[in-house]
Amino acid sequence: MAAMTDFPNQDNLGPLPQSDRQAELQRLSFKKLAGLLANQDELLLREEPTEDRGVDGSFEVKLPQGYTNMRSQVQLRSKDSVDRNADGSISLSVQASNFNHLLNGTCPIYILYDALGDQFWYTWAHDESRRLAQENPSWREQKSVTLRFRAALDLQAVPAMRDRIMREAKLGRRTQDSLASGSITESVSISIDPRTLESVDSIGAYDILFKDGVTIVASGYPREALRLMGLLNTTKNQDAHIALVAAYAYLELGQYFHARAYAASAGAGASALSESDRGFLDGITDICEFRLGTLSADDFERRAYLREQNATEPIRSFNRLERLRRSVLGVADPAERSRVARELKETVEEILRNPHSSQPMKLHARIELLHSEGTEQTLETIHQYFRTEMRKQFIGVHQNTTDSPIELQRRQQAWANAADATVAEAVKLRHPLVIAQAMFTRAAICISKLMTTRLIDYYTGCQSPTSSAWISFVESELRVTSDIYHRSGSEEGLLRTKMALADLLELSNRLDDAKSLANEIVPRAAALGFTEVSQRAQNLLDGTTILSEAKRTEAEAKTADPDKDWIGTSDNELRMRARGLLEARGLGPERLPAIERDYFATRYAARERIEWCQHLQLQQDLTHLANSETAYRRDPNRVCLCKKHGWRSVFEMPDYIGVTAEFKGHYCSDCPDRSPKSV
Repeated sequence: MAAMTDFPNQDNLGPLPQSDRQAELQRLSFKKLAGLLANQDELLLREEPTEDRGVDGSFEVKLPQGYTNMRSQVQLRSKDSVDRNADGSISLSVQASNFNHLLNGTCPIYILYDALGDQFWYTWAHDESRRLAQENPSWREQKSVTLRFRAALDLQAVPAMRDRIMREAKLGRRTQDSLASGSITESVSISIDPRTLESVDSIGAYDILFKDGVTIVASGYPREALRLMGLLNTTKNQDAHIALVAAYAYLELGQYFHARAYAASAGAGASALSESDRGFLDGITDICEFRLGTLSADDFERRAYLREQNATEPIRSFNRLERLRRSVLGVADPAERSRVARELKETVEEILRNPHSSQPMKLHARIELLHSEGTEQTLETIHQYFRTEMRKQFIGVHQNTTDSPIELQRRQQAWANAADATVAEAVKLRHPLVIAQAMFTRAAICISKLMTTRLIDYYTGCQSPTSSAWISFVESELRVTSDIYHRSGSEEGLLRTKMALADLLELSNRLDDAKSLANEIVPRAAALGFTEVSQRAQNLLDGTTILSEAKRTEAEAKTADPDKDWIGTSDNELRMRARGLLEARGLGPERLPAIERDYFATRYAARERIEWCQHLQLQQDLTHLANSETAYRRDPNRVCLCKKHGWRSVFEMPDYIGVTAEFKGHYCSDCPDRSPKSV
């Protein structure tokens, strides 16, 4: 038996595969690139997990909030040394098939490693595609193409690379969402379920694709659309509308060359397409050219803008509705939000009046209006309640000016009934994206109702019962909606639905689950520019949601000194509170000066207790508040009191500064019990 220290002859291991210099350079370049990027946290290098003929890895953008999954596919090349061209660029020959393959990817980039100089260079594949098309439009017929590298890849280049990846990702998501929403303009005659499409003949396949093809693709079934196309004969395949559906399907699958070819086929028969279909085709063509690098991002956005401006009704109104819907979400100023909401309502009415608007489009418009009006109603209910509570606490008004619970319940029930009706209509239309939109709106209405209840509970000390079955129903509705949006590729719809689910989880006392979901939402929403969704998710993580603030305020109110809050309130804030009181009581603008002086008097009295004596009280004659005819018609008489000794000012007068000075001079100058709060 051989000793444990004996080893076989290492010179006789048999034939083994050899590592050539190029393979060694490839390994070295990847290690070097990983080392270079290790000193920053904006671009993360992801290695391709499986064998790939044209992609070696990807860059992922990382924001301070987290990972975004916004990526650039990377082809890494390396050479022992490089030679500069006369213009300072570096040339590299690659196979045309490799270049084509990379162009089908996301924000593709070539990186070249110069081993001798220990330097990286990069060029964007889309930029090279445009350059090659200008120099030789038939370059795709060649076996190889020559790339030109001009930019050095170092840490100084990372921010610009990150910004480009983010811009292309935002543009891609926005246009994909736009195309998907465009399917709402067509009427639907079937239920979009892959199992129902299994057994159809050539004629049936053609009918389905012609009537519902765009919606099938937009709903997340591009492969089903292409499978149905396989059942068609050659003549039917050449139909312009069928080619349009095929172009859209290949676009959604990321096969841009196929999509561009079918778009060209549809364009050849464009006279048979409707005007809206031709606009849809132009959008697909532009996306293909952008993705393949023959159209710059600036030109792409310019064409999209012109297409919207030149669209005819009702498509123009539909586009305007989508823009208003997005803009109203991020408006904080109540007056501006109301203005946008009014414009949105007018746009909806235009769509409903137009005889060329499809039924899905009309229902889509009604749902958006329902959501907008409901949101305004909820915010106004909350603000009105807060104004009333503020007035009761600080001014001594005990008259309830909010709607009665019965009226509030009636209004919310009417809103809920309208939401139920839209869901029922959407199901009848059998359009998945409209169904998702209707279900989301119904869930949002339920969440708004629950939010209002929770807020009033915290401020009244009550605990309104909430059915766990009702919570489960809303949650399941949101999860179904998320699935539809995920399948259709609608990033905005998916993120909005996830945020609504996070809101529901917070309101049902599952804060850890809510924060876990918000952690997923923040980086993706921030990266794609969905600021309103991102901010709401961040507020949840920071504990600054409306509900969290209500809890915090209520907890602080039990121990906090309201006088300290009052003396820290600015003049502008006091005037805003005064206007809120004016609106809550429905008084005329001529009463505003008196209300403002009342707020300033309250702050003045608080400051006197902080700086002069905590026993000093400033009171007013409240009889003027008995009805709207007398409320704040003029400044009420005021008096000063001492809570410790029971002293009262001799004179009553509206001038709060004068009555306080008179009281202090008469009673307080020699009082041994004077005790300011600040001491």
